[in-house]
Amino acid sequence: MLMSLLSADHLVILAVLLLPAPLAAVGQRWREQPSLRGTLTRAGLLVAACFGGFALGVVLSGGVPAAALEVLVAAATVVAAVHAVRPLARHGSGWLAGLFGVLQGAAVATDLLGTGLALLAAVAVLLPLVVLVSRSRAYPGVRVVVAVVGVVVAGASGVAALTGGESVLQPLFDVVAGDPWVSLLVLAAAAFLVWELFPPVAAEEPPVPVEEALVPAEREPVGVR
Repeated sequence: MLMSLLSADHLVILAVLLLPAPLAAVGQRWREQPSLRGTLTRAGLLVAACFGGFALGVVLSGGVPAAALEVLVAAATVVAAVHAVRPLARHGSGWLAGLFGVLQGAAVATDLLGTGLALLAAVAVLLPLVVLVSRSRAYPGVRVVVAVVGVVVAGASGVAALTGGESVLQPLFDVVAGDPWVSLLVLAAAAFLVWELFPPVAAEEPPVPVEEALVPAEREPVGVR
């Protein structure tokens, strides 16, 4: 499977980066995009920044040790997780997507086409699920949960890179990688379940002015006593 070319921690940071795609930063808070078109436009910009960074990373590859790259990926994941909960900057998502692309491109030694297609496949799978869950009332909580998972995965991967060992979460990653289609089906089912249990709140209609609410017969004639 194409996505097997991406390591588990890189897939996690990609998921964390996509969390703000359906949102717009307003001050220090996230707000839902007013339209699906706005969501897709924002997502397209994030994907473009990611692949632009990937191309740059491929050019710069070979100068940074693999362990250092893994530590940088872990650090970028923590920053992206914080940004997913509360925006750090108005265009922070684009900068983080570009940084992820640079790190991913720099880490690639062979099979550039395969890795690029794997990134595209991962976005094609994750983005619709993110958009679906973003329409539910539970999305703020979902963002926090995914951000915490991202920090945990990043911490384990960073420690493994610094010590030269294996991540303590590697057995779990092996289970997921062993049957990726089942894992994707479980992820999709979880997204639909969240959307079903916590549907979006219907927009309230603005109150009708009292003058307009009265029928003509109930209005007091002007100038008549």
